[in-house]
Amino acid sequence: MNQNIEKQLEALGFEVIGTGGGCTAWAKEHHGLELLISDDASADLDGEYCSIHAFDQDGLDVMTLEAKVAELPQKVAQVFNLTTKEG
Repeated sequence: MNQNIEKQLEALGFEVIGTGGGCTAWAKEHHGLELLISDDASADLDGEYCSIHAFDQDGLDVMTLEAKVAELPQKVAQVFNLTTKEG
């Protein structure tokens, strides 16, 4: 995974979690939603594209987006109105 993208996701408050069955994702709680980002059930994000899922408090997938990994930090910040921990 691109180290710059990893640092940007961490600055936005995301962390890598296990989602079960050996799968991982970048995760963040935001306004009652759990945001999960993965590429083929992995937080490695080694592909060109990844998926962004927003789950409500009942675990229902209320939004799914596809994004280019290279544009991911900007896309997720824009869609969910996120700012970095410093800002």
